[in-house]
Amino acid sequence: MRNLLTIYFFLFLCSASFAQTNSDNPVKEFKLSIPKSKIQNSLYNSIKLIDLRNDTTDMGFIEEEGLSDKTRMISKIPLSYQLSLLISVTTDQSAKDDELYLLLRRFSFYGVSDALRQDSYCSVIADLFVKDNDEFKRVCGIDSTIHERSSGKVLKKGSLILSDMILNSYLKEPQENKLYRYHDILQLDSVEKKDIKVFNTSTFTDGVYSTYKLFMNQTPDQPVVSFVNKKGVISVVGRNKLGKLGINGKNAFAVVYNNMPYIVTENGIFELTKDGNEWTFIAKSKTSIDPGLAFGFVLLGGITGGIASSFINTSTMYQFKINYHNGKFIPIKALSTK
Repeated sequence: MRNLLTIYFFLFLCSASFAQTNSDNPVKEFKLSIPKSKIQNSLYNSIKLIDLRNDTTDMGFIEEEGLSDKTRMISKIPLSYQLSLLISVTTDQSAKDDELYLLLRRFSFYGVSDALRQDSYCSVIADLFVKDNDEFKRVCGIDSTIHERSSGKVLKKGSLILSDMILNSYLKEPQENKLYRYHDILQLDSVEKKDIKVFNTSTFTDGVYSTYKLFMNQTPDQPVVSFVNKKGVISVVGRNKLGKLGINGKNAFAVVYNNMPYIVTENGIFELTKDGNEWTFIAKSKTSIDPGLAFGFVLLGGITGGIASSFINTSTMYQFKINYHNGKFIPIKALSTK
């Protein structure tokens, strides 16, 4: 009880201090959703945060109805203390004496609007680990982008997403036997890519890949019947059990032809390039984001889906990378206008 009161008091001081120093800034406080109910017989009674974000207080921004300025989302109260409060409130004396480790790779809000439409997003990549002697085992993880028209709805769902993941893990033991060193956790992207074939080969299997999973494992599900590159405009014909099939963003994810991989999108087919440890491509985006605000947001539904905003620019070329978790496209930067 004393520990819980100490946490509450610390949170109050943090919030009050921040309010005094930032009262003139257009900010909104982010708070984790903390349910009042307790879960009995939890396997864990404490949590530590491993935060890999560049700025651990900056949670991005939203655009609220009736306000012309963007509202910055700030974690006034350190997220580590909010997590400790969550554990304290939702477990009881029946909890076992073990500790969770939350690896936070991304947690950001983003909002865009124009005269006709408002879109709000929250993007989260997080993993829960438990310590096994001097190493770690993964309990669960999420890589999710929430999309709502209303900023209020996306804030509510964003405040729930970590809380729900943690509460749902209370009765879970690690689902895999793979062990990670602490150094591995700090560079988990690189460690995970070592298990994905397409990131670790220079020889690719010719064919059409209908899904990212097939592409990552280099197991095409149909052959390339025809491949034409006419002044940079690529057209491909494959063959499934029904016969020949024109390849596009609705029926394929990628193509490999003569050991060269290509990404298939609703805007066309583009050459893939291995850039360090990332697969990237350059394409014209019908739906774009302000490059000055880009922080690795996943465009839902690929290039043409997702964000409808005042930043739409149909003539801008963008560099994208492929999200190695799920194959979605992440904008890196705007390159030129043609």
